[in-house]
Amino acid sequence: MLNQLLLKIRFIIHKKSNPILWTQTSEEFLHVLIQYLKKSDKVIELGCGSAHISFILAKLGYNIALNEIRENSLIQAKDVFEKHSVSVKYISGNLFSISDHYDFAWNSGLIQCFTDSEKKRFVAKLAKNFNKILLFFPNTLDQNKVRGSNKKNIPGVDDAIEYDISNIPKIIQSKLTIIHFGTIRSEKIGLPYNMYWIYGDNS
Repeated sequence: MLNQLLLKIRFIIHKKSNPILWTQTSEEFLHVLIQYLKKSDKVIELGCGSAHISFILAKLGYNIALNEIRENSLIQAKDVFEKHSVSVKYISGNLFSISDHYDFAWNSGLIQCFTDSEKKRFVAKLAKNFNKILLFFPNTLDQNKVRGSNKKNIPGVDDAIEYDISNIPKIIQSKLTIIHFGTIRSEKIGLPYNMYWIYGDNS
């Protein structure tokens, strides 16, 4: 069923009129997400951007909310979702202002943009509001990874500054109990560096 749906979604998202892009990285992220998600979960994507992966999750029947600090990005995502009659909840603003509780929160490409003290604040927020979290992030220690260096950019956007990722497992383990950690190899996703994911569960 998943493979059939992916074929259908690829046809939709690769239309020139559609801002959503689909890559091998997107597919690998989706496969990891499916391992940990339950259909009964209330799910939120933090800093959703185009929300192309959440689009597929919503089509699969998951209860999805989208959070994005950039109003234009959220409007673009909303246009695509509504065009294809996909229903989700939209939450505009800083993720630290979210007060609702969700069973499962996930994000890609944000936590490496925080200093260690900011990472601790970020993870503390996640642990307070969400039972389960799944975070994807690049190996910023790889010499082939050109680290973002722009301190003025919104964290996780374009060339926003990126920091050392060494302490991420330790920081997450301090707030969540069940921890799983994985690697998505560079050769599998066509990037010059590996991507990592880490899952934490307090439920």
